[in-house]
Amino acid sequence: MESISPIECLRNTDLFAGVDDSVLGRIVPDVEELELEANTLVFHKGDDADAVYLIVKGNPILESGGIQLITRGPGECVGEFALIDEGRRSATVRAQTDVLLLTWDRSCFHRALTDNPDVAQGLFRVLTAKLREDIRIQVDFALEKERWRQDLQRAREIQTGMLPEADFCTEKLQVSGFCRPAVEVGGDYYDYISRSDEKLGIIICDVTGHGFYSSLFVAMAKSCLHTLAEIGNTPDSVMLSMRNTLSLSIQRRLLMSCCYALIDPVRGTLLYANAGHPFPYHYCASTGSLERLGALDPILGALEPNSSHYQYSEASWAPGDLLVLYTDGITEERDSNGKQFGHERLEKLILEHANHTSAGLKQIILDSVADHVGDMAQRDDMTLVVAKAISVGDR
Repeated sequence: MESISPIECLRNTDLFAGVDDSVLGRIVPDVEELELEANTLVFHKGDDADAVYLIVKGNPILESGGIQLITRGPGECVGEFALIDEGRRSATVRAQTDVLLLTWDRSCFHRALTDNPDVAQGLFRVLTAKLREDIRIQVDFALEKERWRQDLQRAREIQTGMLPEADFCTEKLQVSGFCRPAVEVGGDYYDYISRSDEKLGIIICDVTGHGFYSSLFVAMAKSCLHTLAEIGNTPDSVMLSMRNTLSLSIQRRLLMSCCYALIDPVRGTLLYANAGHPFPYHYCASTGSLERLGALDPILGALEPNSSHYQYSEASWAPGDLLVLYTDGITEERDSNGKQFGHERLEKLILEHANHTSAGLKQIILDSVADHVGDMAQRDDMTLVVAKAISVGDR
């Protein structure tokens, strides 16, 4: 066993420190050398426990679920817990470097514990040290988890601050919006930009997924939109700029549905561009009809980066008209039976309550979604924006 005697190798381990040489001499015949190259598996999580491994040289590493948990070094041992409770391996152990181990099989391990109080005492010392280490790791993990929770809370506060502070209202137009992420931070975004020519731009976006990267792009989208507030004359130019902003993060394979509407209450027009977003609804007060403003282009991120053309369409905008924009978190919320809230229910609410203010209709829709979901947890980010052309009776 290299230049070190077998007894010396055992004595240098935490398990046998202080054990009499005569006892070590009886144990030496029961242990076998095992040399492994780096990245070689020692045992796998879930394996039967057939031996404990004493580390003479090198560094085995404990893994679980592909995550590296802790590294062990010379003098330490791995695999003793499963031998004690006669269970299965609780983690995977792999040689991080070339290692030299001493294997001590189950039967010899149990016999030594029974026959030699000093060995049992050594095992108790090892287990106590590992228990203390485990407590320290758990405390460190709890502290890190709390720091992460606080960071996410701050991120949520920052993201919430990116949304409009209040509803928008003039003599000719009122807009009310709502956004609630499914987790701490999300990928939904809405905003409205009041221009000096009395036009109002309204945008709603849904970045794929929710979480850190989605919320980061939401911040980029807001910056892009406000930069274009006075420059972008038509919805297609805004959509192109959004696509170009998204291309900065395309290595993350982010996709974003987006709808941008430009309302001109003076001319009585509604211009809109829709890139793969759930179709908004336009309620025409003069006819009492509800129109779906379908997608005119694919979802942003699906087109080639050199694509430079987006479409937009025009509709009339008159007193009493409504524009309802939403993300799929509204229509796809499910009840306890798995049934979605659905578009038909949303359409019915708009038609039945078209006489309400934008804030009133928004709340009616949200309350209906909440009643439908009941006690079920929110599955996706939810965003809803309602715009209404003010008529004389609404003032």
